[in-house]
Amino acid sequence: MPSEKQAFERIVRKTFEELYRFALCLGGEEEAAAELVRQTFRARAGTSAPLAETEESLLWLYTTLYRLFIAQAAEEPVPVTEARNDDDLDNYLLLDCPRDKVNELEPQDVLEAFWQIPPGQRPALALHYLGKRSYKEIARIVDATPETAMKQVARGKRAFRRALAAKIAARSRRILASETNNDPL
Repeated sequence: MPSEKQAFERIVRKTFEELYRFALCLGGEEEAAAELVRQTFRARAGTSAPLAETEESLLWLYTTLYRLFIAQAAEEPVPVTEARNDDDLDNYLLLDCPRDKVNELEPQDVLEAFWQIPPGQRPALALHYLGKRSYKEIARIVDATPETAMKQVARGKRAFRRALAAKIAARSRRILASETNNDPL
């Protein structure tokens, strides 16, 4: 039977990458993401609950990481941004983002588009796509109802599609401009 230390190390090896990707989606800085994951594992090591490689344990890690992120974000000054009414998102024209055009984007363009998603929607969308979590699990992690989690994911998807469409349009304009400048006529 493995020792507590061996069991803990196995859980860290098994979940570190997944938790790191989520932390990176929350904050965007590699070192800060790694530190959030370390703090999460320190918090787990400090509990008296038995170690187990269960879905419940993974949800606890996600929830703890998210709460640590929120606590740290609350300590930082929040920049003032333009007010938005998310209920009006359905009224916006959603540009089509063909998969082949998205696949032509540089990874940096996709990341920049992701960072344009409103902060309240980003965690739910990251958990949905990267963590492949259900709405019920997302709701539990971000401390919301499943209906709210569904709305956050849907709104995040729309915001991401709009941002990707803008990146595709910008890329097309750059290509067209370079072709025009190289035209011998």
